[in-house]
Amino acid sequence: MSQIYLADDSPTVQRILKLTLETAAYDIVLGSSQQELENFLDKQNPDLVFLDVHLVDSVKNFLKKYAHIKWFLIIDEFDEYVLTELAPYGVIDFLSRPFQPQKVLEMVQNALMFSKEKYQAPLLEEEDLEAVNREFGERR
Repeated sequence: MSQIYLADDSPTVQRILKLTLETAAYDIVLGSSQQELENFLDKQNPDLVFLDVHLVDSVKNFLKKYAHIKWFLIIDEFDEYVLTELAPYGVIDFLSRPFQPQKVLEMVQNALMFSKEKYQAPLLEEEDLEAVNREFGERR
């Protein structure tokens, strides 16, 4: 079961995201402060973290410190700074309010599917491999 940490100081946001994600059987851990999040990340390695960008003092420095984590940033509205400055530090996507539960689930499922270390592309059957090789050879 994938573990997801929800870092937001709004009980409403926590409740909405928790209920949404629990429907897909994710293990949800809640936190409402930077200190709680840091304490957790120093001991655990969740599969994904939702972070309200207003929860931490310096978002960029915080993301740099925990660059091995996969992040969904909760933002109020689209901000060019967030996109250009924070994306390189493990940010997978951005989530703005109000949340659409189905979209949240799709985003999480996609992020987790492609982030699993054990994920491997499906192997081609022998005949499919031969067809690809023929096609590639003809284009050379």
